[in-house]
Amino acid sequence: MNPLEFFDLDENTSPEELKTKYKLKLRDNHPEDNPEGFKELREKYETALSLLEREETICDTDDVVSTVQSPSISEFNETLNNIKSFLERELSPGYEREWAKWVTHIELLPLDQSVPLSKELGVFVADRLWIPSFVIRDLWDLLSTPV
Repeated sequence: MNPLEFFDLDENTSPEELKTKYKLKLRDNHPEDNPEGFKELREKYETALSLLEREETICDTDDVVSTVQSPSISEFNETLNNIKSFLERELSPGYEREWAKWVTHIELLPLDQSVPLSKELGVFVADRLWIPSFVIRDLWDLLSTPV
C-alpha cells in the first residue's frame, strides 16, 4: 500500500493534512506502548511527506498544472538492477524489512513503470532456485494489482 493511501490521502494533499492524519494514527501507535507500530507509522509518514515534497508542479501558458516525473530508461534499469542485486544477497537480519522498502518504492512508481518492473522481477525470481516466500508473495501481490 502506498503511504498516501495508508493515510487516506492523495497527491494533492498538503503536508499539514498529512501531519493531522499522522497525529490521529499516532494515538494507536504510541512509541512506549507499541514501538514497532510507531516505527512503521513514522517510516510511512516520512515516506509520504517526502513524496509530497518531491512532487513538483509547473504551470504552462494555459495555467494548467502538470506533474513532473518521468524517470529515464537508465533510471528504470538502475532500479531493476539494484533490486536484483538485493535479491541475490543471502538472508540476513533486516532482509525482510529492506525488501519491504523496495516494495514501497515499486508501489510509489507510476503504473507505466511499476508494472514492467514487477514483471521483470517476476521473471528474475522464476529463474532462481530459492527465493524467500515473502518476496514471492509481495511480487505476486504487485503483479495482481488491478490496472
